[in-house]
Amino acid sequence: MCYNVQSLLETQLKRAVKTQNLEAIAELREKLAVFGVENYYHTSGFQHPPMLLEFKNGFDIANWGLIPNWIKDERAAKDIRTKTINARLETLQEKPSFQTAFEKGRAVLSVDGFFDFSKDRQKTIPHFLYQKDRASLFLVCVKDEWVNETSGELVSSFSIVTQKGVGVIESI
Repeated sequence: MCYNVQSLLETQLKRAVKTQNLEAIAELREKLAVFGVENYYHTSGFQHPPMLLEFKNGFDIANWGLIPNWIKDERAAKDIRTKTINARLETLQEKPSFQTAFEKGRAVLSVDGFFDFSKDRQKTIPHFLYQKDRASLFLVCVKDEWVNETSGELVSSFSIVTQKGVGVIESI
């Protein structure tokens, strides 16, 4: 499961920069600053940080830990988002929490790498997994939007899609 990532601001902007649309890059930098998106050297999904997601038609900022659009109140939203940091590929389409997000909110998150942990007797060993050439990793995500009925705030949130580990990752 992917609960911890490293994603520098430049990594999150890299694909936007490739378009060489200076106006769009400036707009994204401004939005990122307002939402508090920053360099994440080791951030946990349980902190629900805002991150930049890439969609087919552009970019958006969302908080990690998906809140489905059908959630009724803030208490339920807070409770479910700790359970929806990741979405398992094998059950993604079956789980009510992810159905709308899977149909309408597919995205990619650019990261430098992610942390996974193994246990050796009584200690936990962190492993930082990244591309050999230090190129960005692109994590598939699903995004949904929830309206907080108390405040009227629109909350964008996402889950990282994971699957059973294979190869080196399987042993971790």
